[in-house]
Amino acid sequence: MGLLIFAIIVDYSAGFFHEASFFRKSSSIFQGEVAPLHTTTNHLLPNLHDDFPDEHHPSGRRLVRSDRFGILQGPDTGVSDNQTRVLFLGGSTTENNEVHEEFRFPYLAISQLNKISGINYIGINAGVRAHTTQNSINLYLNHPSPDIEAAKYVVMMHNINDRLKLALDKSYKATLNTHSQSSLEASVGGLKSSAYSLFQWARSKSNLIYLLDSSISSLFISDNGIFVNERILDKVANISETDVSKFQENLKIFADIVKAKGKVPILMTQPLGKDSKGQDIFNDSIRKISLQNKIPLIDLDLESKKITEKDRLFLSDGIHFNDHGSKWASDFIAAELASILKIKSSKSILLDTCKPINSNGKNIVNQPLNRNLLEGRYPSLSSDEKNMLYQSYQDGKTLIKVLDLGSGKSSVLLERAGINTIEHPTWLSASQIIYGYKSGGHSLLYLFDMKTRVSSLLIPNSNLFGAIASVSNLGEIAFAGYELGANQPPIPEIYYMKSFSSPPIKITSTRFEKWRPFFNESEKSIFFIGSPDGNYFNLYKVAIDSKSMSLVYSDLAKNHWDPAISPDGKKISFAQKNKFDFDLFISQLPVSVEHLIRYASTSEDEWDPRFSPDGSYLLYAGSSIFGSQIRAICLK
Repeated sequence: MGLLIFAIIVDYSAGFFHEASFFRKSSSIFQGEVAPLHTTTNHLLPNLHDDFPDEHHPSGRRLVRSDRFGILQGPDTGVSDNQTRVLFLGGSTTENNEVHEEFRFPYLAISQLNKISGINYIGINAGVRAHTTQNSINLYLNHPSPDIEAAKYVVMMHNINDRLKLALDKSYKATLNTHSQSSLEASVGGLKSSAYSLFQWARSKSNLIYLLDSSISSLFISDNGIFVNERILDKVANISETDVSKFQENLKIFADIVKAKGKVPILMTQPLGKDSKGQDIFNDSIRKISLQNKIPLIDLDLESKKITEKDRLFLSDGIHFNDHGSKWASDFIAAELASILKIKSSKSILLDTCKPINSNGKNIVNQPLNRNLLEGRYPSLSSDEKNMLYQSYQDGKTLIKVLDLGSGKSSVLLERAGINTIEHPTWLSASQIIYGYKSGGHSLLYLFDMKTRVSSLLIPNSNLFGAIASVSNLGEIAFAGYELGANQPPIPEIYYMKSFSSPPIKITSTRFEKWRPFFNESEKSIFFIGSPDGNYFNLYKVAIDSKSMSLVYSDLAKNHWDPAISPDGKKISFAQKNKFDFDLFISQLPVSVEHLIRYASTSEDEWDPRFSPDGSYLLYAGSSIFGSQIRAICLK
């Protein structure tokens, strides 16, 4: 017992030496994040349908599926013969099975490309764990999948695995077996494999074993250069000019083969979440081959270096993308493919004629979501355009804040413990706001005076609950509200108040949920979203005086959210869900497919649109690796 206690103490203490416990746990976490796909160069497992539990995904699971040829599938398994295919070759960073299937970039990038082009391209993911350029060339030439043969564009991303292969073997030559499966050598090999598996398990559980293994391994490798294996970043032998030359030779062979088949080769650099000299050397060689041989290049590594905290894009190993990282990569790849394919974007061209809107010296106008500029949601400008109101989160609290556009500094107006306990702030006047407060499962509307710092119920002494208020330039108020009564659960209807001191009037009564009211003052109506069948496919409006309701726009394949009307009453902006994420659109009124223009369309969600009082900006919020980020689009 004494020896056992001593061993536990020693093992625990070893965890503090060179952060052994941290790196051991990081390695174990990554192993848990990876689906155990047992694939080799010549054999991909067909008809996989593995379901991995995942507490971080709304569905609670992560699917890994393959077709009858072993090609990893995305969310859309149906492929039409007449659709142009874009093939992706690479290792595990292309296979991307750690990411939920709807976000794997070989599929999501093509989905984004389809948004840009209006053409229905198909992505094919032929990335395989541990593959090098040699393996991908072999797969491209010999794999029986008809989708690989039919691909018109072939994108290849390699770096890490080639560096490992060349560092260990100094060549791409394959090792051939020289003994039969029934021989003594084969039996010894099986025992070695079992012993290795047992050792890896012990290494993942013991700080001391992990530390000893790492220390012994470091005696046989140089500290010149950095190499990445499938677990963590390790140091290896110095990268030689011969290694780089052999890698470049394979890149040229790949391009020549693809061109000989009458297809278009495309090279892609490989990013990491951590700085790596070896990675930079091999990525530079990809750029060199691309330039010398006029091969189109998607420089994903260079683009990643523009992100201040790029490690947020990756899993704990700093190698493989997480969901946000794959979404980010998808957006950039789609834009680069659109340029390579000479596709004219159907998205609006962003103007740069507006004044900056600064937050702590950082402009949020026309800026990408992958920069941490201003965290928050539900932005709106005051009528004098001197302040921006928004909702934010910090340390388990919900905050309502105001940004002084003159100084670029934000201040807290209100804060409550919990997430979304106070929400949807909107201006009533230059010194008053309305916000919702959740209590007992219901929401109450409050009036907050910025001068006295006092909150009071908007509708005192009432059984009427309300949320998501909207205010017109005349001080009129609309909100989604309901009364508690015999009908359960309560159904939110649209209520109207002529001023904050007037009694609320229910102006809809069609017995289905209605949310997100917004005034169109030019026609004295209120726009809102409705859900007759449980899906928010429809946009409606109701006349304030006559209470007559009419359908504004409907698309039974897409959800709609957050209608906002321009100050002149001629345009509407709303969030529309396209497959997996919300994009922002602006349309002339009346809404039609011909009038719709996509203004914000990353692989993340964009929503909460609000026009500025003079119509120069469209403010909105979007999800990102930094949480919700507020941005503005210049319209004039």
